[in-house]
Amino acid sequence: MRCDRRSLKREDSKQLNKRSLSFVFETTDVLRMYVDYELFANNHPFVLILGGEDIKRSLYLLRTRKDADIILIGGLIGKLGLIAKGHDIGSDKSLLEKKGVLEFLTEIKYVLKDNKNIILPLDLCYEENGQRCNVTVFEFPAKKITGDIGERTIAQYKNVVLNAKVTVFSDVLGDVNKNIFQKGTFDVLNAFNQNRNFKFICGEKISKMAEYKKIKYDFSGSDLPVALLNNPKR
Repeated sequence: MRCDRRSLKREDSKQLNKRSLSFVFETTDVLRMYVDYELFANNHPFVLILGGEDIKRSLYLLRTRKDADIILIGGLIGKLGLIAKGHDIGSDKSLLEKKGVLEFLTEIKYVLKDNKNIILPLDLCYEENGQRCNVTVFEFPAKKITGDIGERTIAQYKNVVLNAKVTVFSDVLGDVNKNIFQKGTFDVLNAFNQNRNFKFICGEKISKMAEYKKIKYDFSGSDLPVALLNNPKR
């Protein structure tokens, strides 16, 4: 949703809660005021979707957004979470090691223990002979690299998103540079599109995919992640 730029006074925020945002905010401070004090406090469940390759950003959100009722994770943070839970994810572990992701293993173990609202993938997808192949987290093929969440996970995540009162979609759930691994992100985006409650997009790749699919949402912009990372009431 593309919106006109205008300012927002604190007394206007209750009126906005009656439906979706109709503003692109002038400053991060104004956006933070609305996001922290009004929206997430009064609308549940609040669902946060994390993915992509920025592990530090994902871990920061996992640590700080404890007010999220449900956190769905995919991408590299999803794989790291599976390792932390004791799953043998085959060659994916070597890939994470090359990317320097395993150095955050101790931290993700602590985060998963501390936050029970985080949902890990049930299955993942790899490519074989040009086809998507699903594998549960208990039966990884040793020499395959997965690139997307699997069908069971897609179904679960879609159901959660369809029933959310507030959804923040923060980056992609798979290796969307490859067409065969775009399905998970696109399917969850479609559920996101069907939901008529508050919806936010943040992250360059997910924003581009949302625009490509003409997904409707309330706000998208670089200020949003900043606002999400600052919650003075917590």
